[in-house]
Order: sequence, then structure tokens, then C-alpha cells
Amino acid sequence: MNNILVTGGLGYSVANFIRLLLECDEVDRIVNLDLLTCAGNPENLADSRTTLGTFPFVAMFEMVNCQAA
Repeated sequence: MNNILVTGGLGYSVANFIRLLLECDEVDRIVNLDLLTCAGNPENLADSRTTLGTFPFVAMFEMVNCQAA
């Protein structure tokens, strides 16, 4: 089982990396953790939503209002 944690996956370049991972047979789970700053745009993966919806082990987490202590 290959699990992959991707950070910043809603950015343009990393969204393309996620698309490549979705085509890889060796990947069982992709977790995308994104802070949703000005560089993160959910529309960067909008064209892959059908793939993301049918891929059994994809999770997307969005971190909002994170502040350093």
C-alpha cells in the first residue's frame, strides 16, 4: 500500500502532480493538505473532480485560519 501526502495540492504545479499520481497504479491513497492561501485555488483540480470522486482513497483537507502560536 502506497500512501502519499501532498502539501499545497491546490496550487497550479502541484495540482498537475496530483493528476499524475491519479494515473499511477502503485498509489493507493492520496491526501492533499492545503492552507488555501492566495496561491491555492480549488479550481486547479476542478477538471479532475470526476476522477477524484471515483478514486477510492482520495481525501482533500483544507486548512483555514491557521495562525502561529
